[in-house]
This record gives sequence, structure tokens and C-alpha cells, in this order.
Amino acid sequence: MGEVMIAHSFKEDGDYDTSSSEVNMAPRFRTLGQKTSKPVVDPLEMSFPLVSQDPKPTHALVLALTAQEESLQRATTISERIKEQSAEIKKSKKNISSLEKQAKLDSKVVEQAKLAFTAAV
Repeated sequence: MGEVMIAHSFKEDGDYDTSSSEVNMAPRFRTLGQKTSKPVVDPLEMSFPLVSQDPKPTHALVLALTAQEESLQRATTISERIKEQSAEIKKSKKNISSLEKQAKLDSKVVEQAKLAFTAAV
């Protein structure tokens, strides 16, 4: 594909059209010629093989990464268990508080019943 190069050209020697009230300040363009494009090499058709710059992972590195991943999974599992147990503890505390309130009310009822019984006897 060729591209057309365009150069700016202005009127020279004060050649202005004074018959019009408007002054044309826009530059005129003219074609200089075709610009030749450089050939593009398809990267899939290169004659030399690509060399990998990254070294292959060693067995020790793979084992270390696997151990690290397992450790992360264990930590995540432990964290989830802690959250579940924390929720259970909160429920138990609410139940304890509710039972304590009920026990206080029951003891007041018992006291009132005793007073009513002693007054009746």
C-alpha cells in the first residue's frame, strides 16, 4: 500500500484575491508523489527459531509453590472454621443471656408466690 505525501503550499509574491471580502488563510495541498512502503515480515515465517528467555521451572521450585498453595488452602479453611465457630459462640451467648433473664423472672415469680402463700396462711 502506498501513501500519498502531501506538502503545504501557500500563494507567493503577495498574490491575493482582493475581489472577495474574505481572505482564504487555509493552506493549499499538493501531491508530491507516492511514498514507498517497507516490506513487512510475517513473524510466523521467520527463518530462525525463537529462543525462550525464561528458564524452565525446577522441580524444587514447583514443590515449593505447591507447598505454599497447600498452606494457603489450609489457612483459608481454618479461617472459615473460625468464622463459623464465632457465629455459634455468639448464638450461644444470646441463648445464655436469654436464659439468665428468664431465670431472674422465674425467681421473682417464685418469691411473689412465696409471699402470697405466707400471707394466705
